[in-house]
Parts: sequence; structure tokens; C-alpha cells
Amino acid sequence: MRVPLFLSIVVLAAGCVTTSGEDAVRTAEPAARPVSALPAGRPSSPGHIEPPVLTPTEREEIRQAHLAALAQEIARLETLLSGDRQEDDAIATFISRLSEEKARLEREDPASYTPSSWVDLEGSFTGPFEFGQLFYYEGMTRSGPFYHLAGLKDGALSALREERPYRILAAVLCRRYYPFPSSYIFVYRWEALR
Repeated sequence: MRVPLFLSIVVLAAGCVTTSGEDAVRTAEPAARPVSALPAGRPSSPGHIEPPVLTPTEREEIRQAHLAALAQEIARLETLLSGDRQEDDAIATFISRLSEEKARLEREDPASYTPSSWVDLEGSFTGPFEFGQLFYYEGMTRSGPFYHLAGLKDGALSALREERPYRILAAVLCRRYYPFPSSYIFVYRWEALR
């Protein structure tokens, strides 16, 4: 049983890093199909989103959230190292890729930073608003994709209400090490639905 799990982790780790720039390592792109069953005229999709025009301040804010997400994921993975040689090798490989992405992002000119993709979703956050909080969106399945909060425009966490439905436009920052698609996001725009 451990071999299929190990192979799925290795496959996941082999292509799950994202960053901006021409020489960037890219993640496997999210599915190009809609992720929710919203009424016509209000599509919700992780792909084909027209990115907003970002100001230099917004670029830097998203870039800082991206760096924080990378640091958080590296720290989380370091706690998972267990002494199991096969799993530790896969985790160490993923940590190495995240560390390379973080170093590249730190060297990159902040003015040239551009998130690799955007998602437009309807759903809500449950529980306290904190780093890593999962956004439950309409049509989400037990196999994802999952989106975890890494930042909110202007740091305006008090602007959101727990379990209130929102339509969000979010930048996808980096993948999390998980058997299913899972990423950190920066919520750029939100609209209360009720």
C-alpha cells in the first residue's frame, strides 16, 4: 500500500512548484473546467481568468504573500520529515523546489512580479480568518482543488465575515504538498453575495 502512496506523492512533487518570470518552474495548471455549478452568467472557474491590472503596491503585496506562503509551506513540510526514507525523499525534493522558488522570488524585481494564475470562485471561509484558512467554494469536491488563504488585499481580514458567502478573485500563489490539488491564494477582490 505504501508504494502507490509514495508514487502519487513523487508525481505530485515532481510538478507542483510555481513562480513568475521567464525561467520559472511551473505547477501543473489547475483544471480548465469550471469548478462549480453556478447559474449561467456567473461562471466560476480556476482557469481563463482575465488578470487585473496591478499597481506596483499591489504587486508587492501579492509577492510578499507569495513569499510568506512559501516560507509557511517549507516550515510545514519540515515538520513532516519522519525518518521514512521514501516519503522523506519526496518531501525533501519538494522542500528543495520551494526553497529554489523562494530564492528566485526574493531576487526578482518586485515590479516584474506577476501571479501565474487567477481563480474566480463563490464560497465562504469557515472558522477564524488566519493564514492557511480553507476557502469552501461551490462545487468543491473532496479531491479539490483546495485554496488556502495566504493574504488579503490591504490585509483587510476584518472586512470579511465568517461563513458569509463571497465571490472572490484570487491570485494562485504556490502549490501545497498534498495528494490532491491544493494551493495558497491571495484574495485580491471580494464581493458579499448576501
